[in-house]
Amino acid sequence: MVKADNSRGFFGHGDMQKEFEEAAFALNKGEVSGMVDTASGLHLIQRLGTQYESWFHADRVHNRLE
Repeated sequence: MVKADNSRGFFGHGDMQKEFEEAAFALNKGEVSGMVDTASGLHLIQRLGTQYESWFHADRVHNRLE
């Protein structure tokens, strides 16, 4: 979901396009990516932090256990 300030907020693996996720999860807190080209356009990504979920979707946990 895109917020009014054009940020994506927190997201998990499998929530975004592959190229976007690869670039975002490779960043350390505070870093800014180079240009990331996806099917929906060009992006600059800044990693502001990490949020850990205290619960998991059953299908995600099941897929990781296989």
